[in-house]
Amino acid sequence: MRHKATPPLKNVDEAVKVWLASNSARRSDLLERRWLSQVEVISQGIDGVEPRPSSYSNLVDAVRETCAWKIRTALSQITPSFTVALTSDTLIESPSGEHLLGQPDSLESARMMLLELIGTPHRIATCTAWAMNNDSEVPIHEHIEVAVARLSDPGDVWLNHYLTKGGWRGKAGGYDAGGDFSPWFTIIEGSLLAVLGFAVTGLETLEETLGIEPNTSI
Repeated sequence: MRHKATPPLKNVDEAVKVWLASNSARRSDLLERRWLSQVEVISQGIDGVEPRPSSYSNLVDAVRETCAWKIRTALSQITPSFTVALTSDTLIESPSGEHLLGQPDSLESARMMLLELIGTPHRIATCTAWAMNNDSEVPIHEHIEVAVARLSDPGDVWLNHYLTKGGWRGKAGGYDAGGDFSPWFTIIEGSLLAVLGFAVTGLETLEETLGIEPNTSI
């Protein structure tokens, strides 16, 4: 939802600070490589227990609902030192389309998710939302992107090793398309950035507002 336009800043200012309201090391690293220190990014999760979406049977509705909760919560907790709050959420739809997959909470749940996904195309939805910290009306900019991907079978030995060393932690569906699972990952439709955790248009609108020239080679 976009209530009104946010005017762009004229120049990138060293005082600009982006609060990435997330504990995701992957998302933080993506911004570091994409923005090349043009602005300061502080990655820190929000306080609160993320509620289960009421629309958990619909991929787009569920990711939108979770992202909306994140940005609203972030705005209620943001301090004056930050220029903008940035949040993102990623969910995966089971190949059957019957249920959604978030981050596994144990090795066995990660194994079950991966065995369900391997060999069959599946949809990934990412919602990215941001809002400036200088307007009492706080216009929220929300963007959703859906991608389609497929995982090839890495074999039992490799999969067991991957699970044992914890590569599944913090990853929707239990796999990191930009890391250890990349040799067995194929994107069929959409962008890799959306699979890794950000809607492209979400970052692009923020970059335009802040005057950031992104490194789009990643």
